[in-house]
Amino acid sequence: MNGFIELLTKLVIEAGIGASHIYYRDSLELPGYFRPSKRWDFLVVVKNQLVAALESKSQVGPSFGNNFNNRTEEAMGCALDL
Repeated sequence: MNGFIELLTKLVIEAGIGASHIYYRDSLELPGYFRPSKRWDFLVVVKNQLVAALESKSQVGPSFGNNFNNRTEEAMGCALDL
């Protein structure tokens, strides 16, 4: 997943947002709706305004169906948090 995050970082920088506004190693927690905080994999914050929040998940393993169901539930929970 690191390559995916690096690609996103390059795209955001190319779009004109400075690297100092991109977080993918530290300061990744935001308040959530159903929980006090949610840890994200990639954030873009400009002038104290959230521009992007991303959580990356892989779809690998012997139980594709089970993984798909779990990822769907997580995606819905993340959407509600936002």
